[in-house]
Amino acid sequence: MVSPAWHGRVEPRRWRRRVLVACAAVLGVVLLAGVWVGWRASQAARALSEARSTAARMHTDLRHGSAPAPDDVAGAAAAASRAHAATRDPVYRLASGLPWVGDQLGAVASVAAGLDEVTSVAVPPLVDLVTAVDDGTLRTDDGTIDLGFLAAAAPQVRAADQTITTVRADIGAISRSGLIGPLATAVRQADDALASLATTVHQARQVTDLAPAMLGADGPRTYLVLALNNAELRPAGGIVGAGIALSIDGGHVTLGTQLAASALATGQVPVLPLTDDELAADGDRLGRYLQNATLTADFPRTAELARARWHQETGEDVDGVVALDAVAVATVLRAVGPVTTDDGTVFAADTFVAAILRDPYLGDVDPVALDETFAQVAASVFTGLLTADLDGAQLMDTVRDVVAGQRLRVWSAHEAEQAVLAATTLGGAFGSAAAADAGVFLTDTTGGKLNYYLTVVTSLSTPVCTGGTGTAQVEVTFTYEPPADIADASVFLRGVDEPGRARGDAGLLVTVYPTAGGVIGPVTVDGAPAGGQQVVLGARTGVRVPVTLAPGQTTTLVAQVPVGDGRAAVWTTPTVSSGGIVVARCP
Repeated sequence: MVSPAWHGRVEPRRWRRRVLVACAAVLGVVLLAGVWVGWRASQAARALSEARSTAARMHTDLRHGSAPAPDDVAGAAAAASRAHAATRDPVYRLASGLPWVGDQLGAVASVAAGLDEVTSVAVPPLVDLVTAVDDGTLRTDDGTIDLGFLAAAAPQVRAADQTITTVRADIGAISRSGLIGPLATAVRQADDALASLATTVHQARQVTDLAPAMLGADGPRTYLVLALNNAELRPAGGIVGAGIALSIDGGHVTLGTQLAASALATGQVPVLPLTDDELAADGDRLGRYLQNATLTADFPRTAELARARWHQETGEDVDGVVALDAVAVATVLRAVGPVTTDDGTVFAADTFVAAILRDPYLGDVDPVALDETFAQVAASVFTGLLTADLDGAQLMDTVRDVVAGQRLRVWSAHEAEQAVLAATTLGGAFGSAAAADAGVFLTDTTGGKLNYYLTVVTSLSTPVCTGGTGTAQVEVTFTYEPPADIADASVFLRGVDEPGRARGDAGLLVTVYPTAGGVIGPVTVDGAPAGGQQVVLGARTGVRVPVTLAPGQTTTLVAQVPVGDGRAAVWTTPTVSSGGIVVARCP
């Protein structure tokens, strides 16, 4: 018989052994769970890396209008799904509640869930749409656009757009301050990739939302197409050289009336009432001449004036106005191929700009014949665009290049459609553009075609910012290199003689607009302070500075513009050499 004393000594030992065994078991479970969670996290990380790599390749194809390889589409979706599955493990989810470690695991889970949803929900309808463009099924043999396909795709593309918006918000809400370096980088990369894809999907949504009605699904539409001549600059790109009416019914496009801008009579009074600000800036010529409808930097105003003038002279009402310049036409010719006018002249992509903006003005000039030729060439290009057997990827590249350079503008007389267009670069609505955007716009003052010989380079310095606001310096360098005998050229090339400007010199008005409600800082020309005229466009009060260049001269204008929303964005006039929006972000 064991004595009570001895029994008392034995029980604590057994208890301690049990505690040690229990602790060892718990520790083993914790270690096993840690190994399991680590393995699952490793699985997710590898799958995410594979998904990002494949998705990046796929998105490059989509942006360029090429249907991604089926293996890439399936591979990205499968990898994202594996990553998401790994982070939905019960043990993984339990560990996500731990301090610090949980932040790391939660970030991986959020990115995995987001990419899974994007690749499974958002990407497929975009792939279907691009495939239809790429393989030609969106167009019939006679060039008619399949509006039924676009209408059917619209709800899916709209859902894809909303999905990416939601996923971006979820990933953007991840706090990166406590994440380890590689993971913080991975989250940023995922966010950047989604931002780029979101732009592509949103553009696709705008197309599928607008295109059916604008292309005649609900009844015939007529559009006025303005061909702009960059050899004589205006803020929107150039003077209006010609107008062409396009009729669209059920996706089938036909050419209508074609007129040189000079063939439209000049009104004795503006075709529409002009505002006091417009009259102060440019007088009444903005509203009297179709050629000068592009004097304003706001394309919707240009379109309203052009539409009214066209109706006044032809009796035709149009549902919208489209404008594109000579460089845009040359870019389109890369996709369409050479076109031949009625007189047998052949125009190709690499020779078009010189053939239409330079060569006609070098000899004896018949201005009426020139304008008629310009109208005929523009019509021939559109005919080619409508009837050519186009490569979908090449067409998408062409459209992207033209829009990025702000060489294509579209306005609709239908209020709901215009509300969408006005918020895009395609709409050219600088007057109502983002409040944080500034602008630098050019207007020729010679009345000739000297701007063909003008090279313009616009750049922005890195903004100086505090809290997303500050200033940036915009620099515009002009180089003028005309023919040696420019002073002896015809008046149609060198322009009219003006006191204080030598014959053959190029004269410009450079208008710098700040952000909405902002103020332009000091403006200099070749380092010297430059005074100018105050001009107002909507909520922007800018300054207009005259610049004159002698043959062979280079001149640089520098202005300080406000920064808003963490970036400086400056709209520029599309010229023969350059165009588009120049952007610099706060560091």
